[in-house]
This record gives sequence, C-alpha cells and structure tokens, in this order.
Amino acid sequence: MSLIKRSVVLVVVAFFGLSVCAGAEPQGTIAGSRDTALLSWPKGVPSPPLARRDVPPPPSVVGCYEYIRAWRRTACRTRAYAAKHYPPAEYLPAITYKKVTRSANPRHQSPEPITGGAVGINITRLGSLNDPTWGRNAFSIQFNSNGFTGSNGDDDWVQFVDQSKPRQPDGLCIWNIDLTVGLPNGYHQTCGGPASNPPRSIRADDWPTLFADYNPSASNPSVNVLKLMAVLPWYSSSIIYSVVANDAYGLTQAVNGAGRWTEVFGSILGFGNNSTADFTKAKIGVSLVSLDCRTDACTNNTGPWSAQSTHRAVKLSAGTGEQNNLRPTDTFGPTTTTLPGLQCTVPHACGLYYIDTAS
Repeated sequence: MSLIKRSVVLVVVAFFGLSVCAGAEPQGTIAGSRDTALLSWPKGVPSPPLARRDVPPPPSVVGCYEYIRAWRRTACRTRAYAAKHYPPAEYLPAITYKKVTRSANPRHQSPEPITGGAVGINITRLGSLNDPTWGRNAFSIQFNSNGFTGSNGDDDWVQFVDQSKPRQPDGLCIWNIDLTVGLPNGYHQTCGGPASNPPRSIRADDWPTLFADYNPSASNPSVNVLKLMAVLPWYSSSIIYSVVANDAYGLTQAVNGAGRWTEVFGSILGFGNNSTADFTKAKIGVSLVSLDCRTDACTNNTGPWSAQSTHRAVKLSAGTGEQNNLRPTDTFGPTTTTLPGLQCTVPHACGLYYIDTAS
C-alpha cells in the first residue's frame, strides 16, 4: 500500500488535500508542486476509522465546515465566545525531523517542512475521566507543532485542538500562538466544530482523530491556509468537522530551504490552562503520524534528514502545559532511552503507536 497509481484516491491522502485528489485547488501552487505519489497510513501503526474513509479535502477558504455527504459551511465561534469557553490549551512522544550531519548530507541540507499529520486516540477501556479544574469528562485532544521562529521574527507555535466538556459545544480550534508576546495578546484561535452540546461523554470503543495539513489559499495561492479535520464520536462517527485558518506566522513556509514545521506531538490531555485529565481504569492507544510529501528522506534515516522518535519534554509557554495521569506500558521519559518504535512507509509517512494506562 505504499504506492498506488495516480488515478486512485487513497483515503489518507484525501484528508490531507494533496493536489492529486484536490481538483478544486489552483494549478501551479505549492500543493500542485508536491510529489504526486499517494500515501498510506504507516504500516505497523493502527489506523482509526477516519483514515479508511474516502473524503475530499475541505475548501481552502478560512472558515468552519462539516462533512456528511459533502462539505457544508458552518458558523465559526465568535472571538469573544472562543476566548471565554476555550482556554489556551508532559513528557510526550514526538516525531522530530532532524538534519543529518554525516556523509549522507554533504550539502548540509535542512529538512523541508512536515506537510501534515494526525493523532488518533483509541479508547479501549475507560472507567472515568475527570479534570479537577474543569470538571467531569472535560479534556482536550491536541496535535501540536514544534516551536519555530516565525515570519514575524518571534518565537511562534501552532496547536490543532479539540476541547470538550459537558454543557457546551466542543471547540475545534487552530491556535496561532506568538510565544514572545505571550498571554493573552499572543494567542489567536480560529474555532468551529459542532453547534450543540455533546450528546454523550467519551467512552470505551471511541477513536477520536485529528488530521492537520495545509493547502494554498483559494483567494491568494501564494500563501497557505492551515486545515484541521476531526471525527468526534461522542457527536457522530460519520460527521467530519473542519476548521480552516490562516497560517499567520509561516509554519508551512520554508526559509532558505529549511522547513519550519519539523515536529509533531500530541495526546489526550487536560481541557486547558495547565489542567490535567485524570483517568481511572483506562487503557488508551495513541497513534501519532507525520507526513512529508516531498521526499523519501524520512525513511530509514536516509537522505539529508531523518525522522526520529523523540521526547517532547519542554513546555513551550507558561500558559500551556496540559497533562494527563496516564502511564505508558513501556517506560519512556526524560531520562530513559526506550521510546515507541517509529514505523516509516515508503514514501513519506512515519508513525508511532503506544499504549497508555491508568489504574
């Protein structure tokens, strides 16, 4: 499944909006110049139901959407509502692209940007979930970039997040964050998602999934828009929600050949403002996937850069440090060398999978 003919639309790539399956995208743009090979979910990494569905990418227009049989525009949250209800969102495994300095890279090339990725949370057992700050069944699912020096010259960051708690609609948000400015003025979110309160709580057998990528803007193909797509089973396993936001600080741009987006990490965590998701009697599988659509170099440490299974142990800002009480079945942390095995599928898709538990 690593390579298929151009005429076939593979499900995972349909979500990431590559030009081979995004007929509405402008020709001659960044997306159009990407590798035309289609991707599979990395072998050895369990794939969520969302990764097996044939769905076109959402429009490359800033806004909020949902997909049932076609993409339909929905109302985004107002800035005031989002600021009130969705606060800014540990030692987490990460996939990091690093420059190889050995003879494999004689020209000292830096990585091109990661072009997309996903996090899937496979709930196989769940007794209870409580966030001591925000209440019972409150949590967030986060898919985060590395920190980077943005087009504004500041230290910036991007988070793709779903924030869920009873008695208010989920907030599916893309956060463009200026860490130099900090809270509150440096945090800018575009939020959408379901219009109603969650019909039920998260439970065993749910497999919520976030996909993130980018495409050229439909109104200005010289710049990119960020896209977040999600299946939230406590609402529906058949509806896909999406938010499209401006790439405010240039995460997806390469500068002098060096990519800014070089890492992904994420999990199920506290709802926001440094809170913790406390689980009991839980067993949760976490899938983390990165895509690099322009090179084979993420595979098997070949080429001028390599994908590595690493730790994300640094809190990127004082306002964001959500955690959980889950513990991996295999020990990994800041002082250990054991990490989830990284699985790469030729070409361009790398992923890892690990099991978290709570007694």
